Amino acid sequence: DIIGETVPALVLRHLDGQDARETDPGRLLRHLRAFMPIHTSKEDLTELNESDLCQRLVAQTRETYDELVSGLHAEIVEQEERRMILMAVDHHWQEHLSTMDALREGVYLRAQGQKDPLVEFKNEAYEWFASLMGSIKEESLRNLFRAAFGIRKFLAQSEQPVPVQTRISLPKSGAAPAQGRNDPCACGSGRKFKHCCA
Repeated sequence: DIIGETVPALVLRHLDGQDARETDPGRLLRHLRAFMPIHTSKEDLTELNESDLCQRLVAQTRETYDELVSGLHAEIVEQEERRMILMAVDHHWQEHLSTMDALREGVYLRAQGQKDPLVEFKNEAYEWFASLMGSIKEESLRNLFRAAFGIRKFLAQSEQPVPVQTRISLPKSGAAPAQGRNDPCACGSGRKFKHCCA
């Protein structure tokens, strides 16, 4: 759902009222690849109208995300998705609350302009809330791809064999008679025990 809502919003914001055929698809792809890894070329996006362009990019993004999480345990993926969305909500909600406080304090100045402060507050609060939801979805989408890459990288590193350290075998305390430090070493090297096996 986040991909289906966020990718068209990003495309429309990038096009910004221009005709999709007049825009540079390479620039659009660079803009979108800052958010997610899309495996498509700019030649695939030329000669597409706005709605076809959005549908193609949504399909590509979903396909890329499905490839990224395929083979991963579904419970881990679901837990990471939840965590990324909650982090984005938490981050942006705190900013939203401080913005609403500032709006509430400053909206009474609109009364001097012969405008109803309550109506102005409701209108601007709605716009800020719509902007908040868009920001949460964009950050969630970006973080979902990062989390999926992180899980893949972690699993790849954990599957590599860990080098086994060689163990040093120490003589058991009661196995042989005690040897003096200056006695010849029992290994037959001819050196003193303190300079050889001690």
